[in-house]
Amino acid sequence: QGHCKASHWVGVQEILSAMQARGLQPDTGMFNTIMLQQCRDNSPEGAKQAQVVFQTMDAHGVAANIITYQGLIKSYCRQGELRHAEGILEQMQVKGLQPDAVMQKHFLLGYCQHGELERAELLLMDMI
Repeated sequence: QGHCKASHWVGVQEILSAMQARGLQPDTGMFNTIMLQQCRDNSPEGAKQAQVVFQTMDAHGVAANIITYQGLIKSYCRQGELRHAEGILEQMQVKGLQPDAVMQKHFLLGYCQHGELERAELLLMDMI
């Protein structure tokens, strides 16, 4: 987590490579820690890096959980990439996971902050 907080992404990649060289498989929690730190960057680059981590998880056969999806959706909603966030939501639902109140909050904030008030209202009505 120290490399993640300091934004030493090369260091993170080296640790992952060293783990794999020793036959250790990173788990969902480790990938989530890395990805959530990148999402906190609150920039388009942070969102892109988080997506790379998400794809790396999938390539290694590590299952994403609700926290994984929350991080991605929050990051894309903050950036105004609401359609991309909706696509992530669809992927999550295809895998049998359902959105929770935290995720709905991220969408509500995203819709409101980026001028999609009708979509925010529809989501709010669905929540009631």
